[in-house]
Amino acid sequence: MASEMNWITCNKCFAPLYRGKRPYVITQCGHISCQNCLQQVEQPQCPQCQRGTMSLALEEPLKPRLIPYFQPLGEILEMQSKVNMFWSNQMKILMHHFTELDKKYELLKTRFWLTQRNFKALTDKYT
Repeated sequence: MASEMNWITCNKCFAPLYRGKRPYVITQCGHISCQNCLQQVEQPQCPQCQRGTMSLALEEPLKPRLIPYFQPLGEILEMQSKVNMFWSNQMKILMHHFTELDKKYELLKTRFWLTQRNFKALTDKYT
């Protein structure tokens, strides 16, 4: 995971992860800050937008809820492709089911109107 985080820079001073004071943190508002910039603001404010916000350290091992944000793009796209294929397949199955139901409905509707017509004819004939 460390190699996937090499691109990280502080959003305030732009010090890269390998040069800045660690640990870097990610705030609830989505900004990344080094310890130097974090120490220059009133806690718990974000150094970038100055909103009061919670932050999580970006150090190994990453907290499970942060891992998806730092996965290699290729892995994310591959997983998204698999998810898309799964959803697409589920929609095809559902559409097939609804198409079959629609065919049954149309058949029953046709039979109903034929029965109605025959019933009317018989009623007219015997009244």
